Amino acid sequence: MSQSSSATDALPKLFLELKSKNEETRLRAATELYDNVVAASRELPQDKFLEYYNTVSQRIAQLVVTGGDANEKVAGLLALDRLIDFDGVDAALKTTRFSGYLRSALRSNDNAVLLYAARSLGRLAKPGGALTAEFGGNECFEIISARDSQVRHQWFAGIYDETLLGLRSTNVDWIHGSLLALRELLLKGAMFMNEHYRNACEIVLRLKDHRDPKIRTQVVATIPVLASYAPLDFTNTYLHRFMIYLQAQLKREKERNAAFIAIGKIASAVGNAIGQFLDGIIVYIREGLTLKA
Repeated sequence: MSQSSSATDALPKLFLELKSKNEETRLRAATELYDNVVAASRELPQDKFLEYYNTVSQRIAQLVVTGGDANEKVAGLLALDRLIDFDGVDAALKTTRFSGYLRSALRSNDNAVLLYAARSLGRLAKPGGALTAEFGGNECFEIISARDSQVRHQWFAGIYDETLLGLRSTNVDWIHGSLLALRELLLKGAMFMNEHYRNACEIVLRLKDHRDPKIRTQVVATIPVLASYAPLDFTNTYLHRFMIYLQAQLKREKERNAAFIAIGKIASAVGNAIGQFLDGIIVYIREGLTLKA
């Protein structure tokens, strides 16, 4: 018996156990499926492994997208969630597939399905911001926003918790992806982020001097979103600190354009409160014009 057929032969048992009513059995099956995929990636030739991986993906799709009941959909989501951690395939391919499955799951009317899908959404959001790019127009957050308030709050809470985990990481891609998710929660989460607003501001302040330029760029892009979400709170507590930071960015040629754009958006959000900073901003505008002359 070939290694390929051996790996594939294990799948029916694992997917049957994923549909068990026993939570421990389902979680164990999800872990064993992950282990099976990892082993196959190491032992099989690339073409045979991709054939095997496509079979696994199709089985997950059958459960999540066309599953006959909530239990089957949850089974597929458990498998999907565990395989988010598998990095042996092209990240774009994985994200494209999994985001498609999540789109379907997020339209379910079953609360259990929705909660599992929300958890996977939060986890998929972390690596390198792949989720935000894949969902173009942030369709997934828009689907969530359209749901009833109780379910919507549960989903956003799951995404927020996963976002905080990513922000505690030392992995730059996780931090960047989590910042993107935080920004989307502010844009699409409506009232949900009220109780988390100050924490979000403190997170962005903490990351503003991060060593990685990708993180700093995302910080600059997120500051105007914070200003627009709660203009009065932002003005009273955070405007001065963020403007000092952005004015410092104006001194750096590579960061100057993004900082100007951010300041313009902040001015639109806070109105006359930006007046105290205008003299300093004008100085940098003149310097920029002089350099271009």
